[in-house]
Amino acid sequence: MTTNLVDLPHVKENEDLKLLHNLVAILPDEIEETESGIKLPTSQATATGTVVAVGPGIYLPSGDFVETTVRKGDKVVYVKGKGEEIVYHGKKILVTLETNLVGIITKVNE
Repeated sequence: MTTNLVDLPHVKENEDLKLLHNLVAILPDEIEETESGIKLPTSQATATGTVVAVGPGIYLPSGDFVETTVRKGDKVVYVKGKGEEIVYHGKKILVTLETNLVGIITKVNE
């Protein structure tokens, strides 16, 4: 992932961004902060966030269509350093391939 943010000024506030193929847009969770206000960088290879947009899926070489598994609103674990960070409606989001997701976080019934 590059450190340069891509701004999308041509997408107006009342417009939406429709992703293509098996791309997924994720709003990363906030960085952990100590009680004194120091933001702690994570040294882990993965991070968590909320899916804000998904592409429809991809066609395999066989011609079969595979739908994207995740849906808007899903809480996911993803591999850090894969994809592109963009500014969309004033928020930094990550656009990555669905294959860079580790899993979907779900609540366990107690």
